[in-house]
Amino acid sequence: MRDATPLDGTILYSDATLRAFDAPTPDAERALAAQSAEMWRRIFGRIEAWIIQNGGAVVPNLVPQRSTIVTWASVAKSMHVPQVAWQDLDGTWRSKDAGKRFSIVFRGIDAPCDFIERNADGGEIRVQVPLQAIQGEKDKQGQPIATYVIERSNEEPDVLKFYKFSALVISDIIAAKPKPSKLILRRDGDKLTGEWLGLAISRDGGGRLSSIKNPGDQPGRIYEFVADGP
Repeated sequence: MRDATPLDGTILYSDATLRAFDAPTPDAERALAAQSAEMWRRIFGRIEAWIIQNGGAVVPNLVPQRSTIVTWASVAKSMHVPQVAWQDLDGTWRSKDAGKRFSIVFRGIDAPCDFIERNADGGEIRVQVPLQAIQGEKDKQGQPIATYVIERSNEEPDVLKFYKFSALVISDIIAAKPKPSKLILRRDGDKLTGEWLGLAISRDGGGRLSSIKNPGDQPGRIYEFVADGP
């Protein structure tokens, strides 16, 4: 609020910035911005009605309105604040376990990321996969947690060879059409954790596949990640 000099009365105005972190596409982000603008119009309409009902007068738009919509990519470097849960995950992040089993190269929420796995021998395999956002998760205080999921196929021979499965077992696994393995990533403030839901198999006496547990059929393993820089 500020004094309306030289007129009698007071100027009411709003100044707000909307970060549409729950919008999965640019079109959805623009739609959310339009909804936000409409919300402000409704609020000021109710204020105007209250003033008039109480014997006052209103001069609408005494101060010119302005609204600008920009893409997050164009302002991310200046607005990127580590303390907020919806922070984008640009750059390389590595798991903190002794073997550094996982690394992820993020290129923004709308771009594929590089998912890198390391086996017991120190070898690495890299696949490029989409980064999917999951909405609705909250912490104990009811604040939103940024949650993402990465899925990696268990039907690719190169991936199964990487984990030292024999040719016969690889054939059996592919024939069983297993579900993809998942890494569920949760960003809470400046902390990033991942829950790995992987594939587990059993072999018979002849070395063939006897049973398979799909990702999610058993509890996942939790990994903590640290940023390695952009």
